[in-house]
Amino acid sequence: MPYKQAAGYPHVLLHFLTLNLIGLALGITFSGIMIDWLLALGVEEPFTKTLLVFTALSATAIPLFYLGARRFHHDRERLYKAMEDGRFSV
Repeated sequence: MPYKQAAGYPHVLLHFLTLNLIGLALGITFSGIMIDWLLALGVEEPFTKTLLVFTALSATAIPLFYLGARRFHHDRERLYKAMEDGRFSV
């Protein structure tokens, strides 16, 4: 989205920024907890295993975004129909 176009939607930009900050905070925190836990258990290569687990976890985003994109038009039509019927208002 070009800057001039995005500038009209500051709430959208703030939403993306907030999501990224929350994601970073959670990722850093839980990876640190997992590394400490693996170290306490005496697991060899706790950093490598933590990176592998978080990589596998983040790889699930690819199929989930695909499934969400496939449902988008269907969900949008349902929303418009509900708005027309008065069951949902903005």
